[in-house]
Amino acid sequence: MKPEAALCFVVNVMGYGGFLKEYEKENGSDPSAWDKVLGQLKEEARYYDSISQWLEASRERDMRKDKRREKEEERGVLISTLHASKGLEFDRVFIINICEGVIPYKRSVSDSAVMEERRLFYVGMTRAIKELYLCRTLKSGGRDREESRFIGEIGLPQDLGCGSIAKPQ
Repeated sequence: MKPEAALCFVVNVMGYGGFLKEYEKENGSDPSAWDKVLGQLKEEARYYDSISQWLEASRERDMRKDKRREKEEERGVLISTLHASKGLEFDRVFIINICEGVIPYKRSVSDSAVMEERRLFYVGMTRAIKELYLCRTLKSGGRDREESRFIGEIGLPQDLGCGSIAKPQ
């Protein structure tokens, strides 16, 4: 199959599209995010005659992105989501706005969704090689903000504000 047809087969015939919709319901994800990603994949896939061509082009693009990322890291600050930080490491990491409603996200109400938020938070913390800074806002929009339950779970003092945790080298 051509890549575009294979992608449509997996999403529509094999039921991956239904799985994504069910996942969105359970985890409170934004449905348009998956639609956007699938749309981008379909758009990209239509230009290739075989899956091997598509995969090779994807590998080359990823290599170019990695080289660009290395140059960016040399220049300064990288601002990223917790999701996008997986697999990366940095001398100093700042995780900001560690408040209930943000980490964990307010729509993460099921146990599995909160567990996923916790896992992402820990992934973010483990990206730091030398120093980790955990920060939260005390007020936002004129309202007091409650510190994330995850701070207490890792044994840090309450009312963290912005604290540094030096990691051993």
